Amino acid sequence: MQPSLVGSNVTLARQCVSCVQRASNPWDCQYCMQVSASQPDPDASRASCLDCLTSTSLGSWACGECAKMTTEPQRTECIHPPPPPSSSNSSSSSSPTNSNATSCDTTQWACQECDKPYITAPAACRTCVSAMRAKGLDGAKCLACGSGGVSDAGLQEVCMAECVPATAAAGTDWSCSQYCEAAPLVGTNVSRSRECGACVAAVSNPWDCQNCIQVTATLADADAARATCFHCLTSSALGAYTCGTCASKATPAERLDCITAASTATVGRRRQQREQEQQQERQCSQPL
Repeated sequence: MQPSLVGSNVTLARQCVSCVQRASNPWDCQYCMQVSASQPDPDASRASCLDCLTSTSLGSWACGECAKMTTEPQRTECIHPPPPPSSSNSSSSSSPTNSNATSCDTTQWACQECDKPYITAPAACRTCVSAMRAKGLDGAKCLACGSGGVSDAGLQEVCMAECVPATAAAGTDWSCSQYCEAAPLVGTNVSRSRECGACVAAVSNPWDCQNCIQVTATLADADAARATCFHCLTSSALGAYTCGTCASKATPAERLDCITAASTATVGRRRQQREQEQQQERQCSQPL
């Protein structure tokens, strides 16, 4: 246990141990201890952050930001915001833009961040935060779409409104900003970013999607080749290497032939493997 985090304080060490036993990522506990150390009341700030980590789904970033609040009531309200007041004058025919599906509670820290200058698609940000909180997920994850230096409103909108909510439950939402907003991969092309988002939401390893974009980028018909690669990834079991190799062929006909041949070979190997397994089963079932 690092002396810089706990010194010789046994109580502090005990709190740290309790946190790492309950948190999914021990680094989150270290982060809480670091961000609270400079607060006027570090013990209370740290306790608030550690409790936030282990009793909510806000995540380390949001818990840390709440722990930085000046007073304990502010921290509590940040972590457990009161429900928005109900309006007796609300109409049952209110427009979708006023529903919880497209707005978020402005008392929540993540929702407040949607109005910061680095967020250029604030409506999409609020939609994302609301959708994430409705799923019991960390709404602060939406903010990564704008915090990495990408200022294009179209890219932020796709990242927040479409990609992050679709990938967060699987823990692959990081790829929305790191791949599907990355200038070398999508530039400022919103359609390409959307294709990337659909791909990372459909595969187990988002790296496969960025590989498709890279290996097809220099082809004369890069858009068609990329679409072929994405389709191969999401509709077959060939894997990133084979899909990428086939998609990088010069012509559509060559790509199709490559994928067909690879699929046929895969089916043949599976059939052979199954026949071998059946033969072994028959041998094992024979009396001695």
